Amino acid sequence: TTQNIQVTVNNDTLDEDDETIVITLSSPVYATLGANTTHTYTIQDNDAAPTVQFSATSSSGSESVTAVNLAVTLSAASGKTVTVNYAATGGTATGGGTDYSISGTQLTFNPGTTSQNVPVTVVNDTLDENDETIIVTLSGPANATLGANTTHTYTIQDNDAAPTVQFSATSSSGNESATSVNLAVTLSAASGKTVTVNYAATGGTAT
Repeated sequence: TTQNIQVTVNNDTLDEDDETIVITLSSPVYATLGANTTHTYTIQDNDAAPTVQFSATSSSGSESVTAVNLAVTLSAASGKTVTVNYAATGGTATGGGTDYSISGTQLTFNPGTTSQNVPVTVVNDTLDENDETIIVTLSGPANATLGANTTHTYTIQDNDAAPTVQFSATSSSGNESATSVNLAVTLSAASGKTVTVNYAATGGTAT
């Protein structure tokens, strides 16, 4: 009075939603269909959610490389859509378009996708300055857990030459009644560093 329909389930490694199989009986011979002509079998997924993290904790590039991509990866492909938030959380560089800007706030990994990039735009200014850093942090993953590399430090390597420092003119003069004299010294360009230069009287006929 009993027979079985054999179903073989594929035990994959893909984190995914529970899935269903609907099987329907039809066209009986020497019998009539009862009330239960369909059966729904639910495959309960047993795979852990992947981890999401930066592929490296640090990287660097010349200031002239204005389009920078910080790679974020999943530990395994997922059958679900994975999202993770990102934001600049520190560093010595100034955001908002001064030294850099970051587009967006969230990465989306469609099913099967394992890599996405945080887009950073570096401003290639003309200011001689120290190398500067941007710290970007991942947070709030959906359908994934955070891995070990939740922050990435990107170093902007300055590519600008130091300015020249010199007198604004090689000579000047003034009446002896002008008891306070200023001899102008200028930089060829503004600098992001503190510039110093020594000076001393090294000759002339005045005592």
